[in-house]
Amino acid sequence: MTARARGDGAAGTKGMLHSAGGVVVCGEAPDLRVAVMRSRYGTWVFPKGGIEPGETAEAAARREVGEETGLEAAEPGAPLGSTEHEFEQDGRPVRKRVEWFLFRVPAASELAPDAAEGALDCGWFSVEQALKLLTHTDQRRLLRRAVSRLADKRQDRRRRADKECVGE
Repeated sequence: MTARARGDGAAGTKGMLHSAGGVVVCGEAPDLRVAVMRSRYGTWVFPKGGIEPGETAEAAARREVGEETGLEAAEPGAPLGSTEHEFEQDGRPVRKRVEWFLFRVPAASELAPDAAEGALDCGWFSVEQALKLLTHTDQRRLLRRAVSRLADKRQDRRRRADKECVGE
């Protein structure tokens, strides 16, 4: 089976596959929860998958999150950057670039993993639990980046609120 047939994204230049994925969170620190799924390969990962023709990376990430976990992100995805990795398929090395987005849902909604989409299990975990559970180092870094961005946003909101209180 080819990577394209599995829906893992169109091959770009130099044989690079392109996918998109999402880091999905709910709540606020210190009670922030993260959705993590167990893939068909037994790895704990964030949902991701191929970008369909005519689809933006953000739309693909949102779709993949929905297909693999049953969640619908409430807010637009904030870009988190990209990761690249290599794997072997049909005896040939393949390179893949994944564009990642941060999505928030209003509450720890019920997760509905879809085995047909490669998600055997999924759950809500604390940041600390998710960091221990995630299989890939690059996804642990991605989670740290997401948490940092959320902390920066909270700090910005506090500053604006403080300015409004003093009439600036």
